[in-house]
Amino acid sequence: MSQAARGIESAADDAESVLEDTGPAQASGFGVVHVDPPQPYAEGVGVLAESGAAFVGVLRAFAMNISASAEGYAADDAANTSTVTNAGGNL
Repeated sequence: MSQAARGIESAADDAESVLEDTGPAQASGFGVVHVDPPQPYAEGVGVLAESGAAFVGVLRAFAMNISASAEGYAADDAANTSTVTNAGGNL
């Protein structure tokens, strides 16, 4: 589980690095006809970038939850190992 959490965190890092380069292109020197029509698309790219950033946040939270669960299982396993070992010692 810890390895899966690290993999998810790595995927979030990769996605975040791609998002840093995501944004609307700046068109200049082409006149009003070529600059104004792309505006809805530029806004859409901004929305996509925001959505991607939110997804990265969800991935990071998911990775943290998996990591916390793994730590909980490890503690439980250690306690159960001790219980089983002690029980076997009384035989």
